[in-house]
Amino acid sequence: MIYTSCSGNAVLEGNFLLVSNLKDGVDKYTVPTFQRVQSYSHVILCNVPLQISVARQAGLIFVGGDDGFARVFDYNTGIYRGQLAHGNRGDQIIPVTSHEGRSGCTVVTGSCFNGHSSVKVWEEGEPVRLNSQCVGDI
Repeated sequence: MIYTSCSGNAVLEGNFLLVSNLKDGVDKYTVPTFQRVQSYSHVILCNVPLQISVARQAGLIFVGGDDGFARVFDYNTGIYRGQLAHGNRGDQIIPVTSHEGRSGCTVVTGSCFNGHSSVKVWEEGEPVRLNSQCVGDI
C-alpha cells in the first residue's frame, strides 16, 4: 500500500515517520500503520520543505524554519522548547542536522538568501540550552 500526503520533508526514526506537513508543523506517524500519534505545531509563513532532525538521546527534535530560526521541540511531549536564531527575519533555515556524541548534541543549521549563504554550529552546553558559534559564510 502506498500512502501520500502533502509533505515538505520526512525522516524515519525507528518505528516512527516524522513529516513536515506544510500546514501547521510536523506530524509523527507509527510505521507500518501510518497512524498519527503526535504533532509538533508551529506557524508556517512560507511553504518550503523544512528539514527535520531527531536527537533521541537529548530528547529533542530540530525543525528548519522560514523566518530566520530553527525550532526545537521535546521529542516525547511535543512541547516547543525554543529556537536556534540563525539569520534575519524572513531567512529560510532549511537544512538542519544533529549529531549526538560523548560530549552531547551538536546541531548544524544553514541558510541561503539573496545570494548569501551561511552555516552555524550549535553545541549543547547545558540541558536544553544550545549555544551558537558561527563558522562563517560558505
